[in-house]
Amino acid sequence: MRFEAICDVPWVYFSERRRPETGPKSELDDEVSFTIAITSEALREKPDGVAMDLLRYVFFAMNWPDVADSPENLAELMRAGYKYNGWRVPTKLKE
Repeated sequence: MRFEAICDVPWVYFSERRRPETGPKSELDDEVSFTIAITSEALREKPDGVAMDLLRYVFFAMNWPDVADSPENLAELMRAGYKYNGWRVPTKLKE
């Protein structure tokens, strides 16, 4: 994953009110890239865990670490994503 031209660009997110709001921004880096090596088995068996790993990197890179600083916060973020997309929220994430 690669982010470019991100310095001083705020994170835009949708709160529970479904309106766009701005969050923190990258204050130091203008470019961030990272790679996560995963297997097709991990994508099939633990897709939520793969997404949570990706989100952890993204939020730390974008200067919003408290969103992804614990497994509980990441799980809540995943559930919010399911709700936002209108998908059925699983009782247990596939981590």
